[in-house]
Amino acid sequence: MSYQNLTKPIMQFLSLFEFPMVLEIGIDNGQTAIPLCHNITHLDRSWVYEGVDIDVKLDVISQLSVMNKVYCHGTSMGSENQFPTNVFLYEMNSFEFLKIAIENKRKYNLILIDGDHNYLTVKKELPLAEQLANPSTLIICDDYNTAHAHTDFYYGEREDYADNKLANKRQKTEK
Repeated sequence: MSYQNLTKPIMQFLSLFEFPMVLEIGIDNGQTAIPLCHNITHLDRSWVYEGVDIDVKLDVISQLSVMNKVYCHGTSMGSENQFPTNVFLYEMNSFEFLKIAIENKRKYNLILIDGDHNYLTVKKELPLAEQLANPSTLIICDDYNTAHAHTDFYYGEREDYADNKLANKRQKTEK
């Protein structure tokens, strides 16, 4: 899923900050990352987007790295000294990333949680995300009241993620 229907209010919210910092857990195919990074460039100020996923797709990196005013870490556009990198994509488990971000005292204005769609994962991500929040930070969880609202979904159970060692394993829960 993506936050495309929230683009306008998200951009109005981010416009309140001198240096918007955004974290997205669960990049998937860039349905949110690409339009969000495009729109945030129109704020005409410095900003940072960090995205974490267990499978960062090359297509997402390619699309972001050719955008005007978007400088992706690890691409030729992001490594040029004349422009500061403003997009960082991390291929890792969200728990690992969140713990590292907490250790590094990162703070975000907007945190989008759209990774694994199961109760236990989100239950663990939310208190970690809270430690990365300022008092004014907006934390949005996607797919709260959709197909995944009553059935746990683990990416690690999908055939195309079966060998992904970063995927969370299903755990039995009453929720």
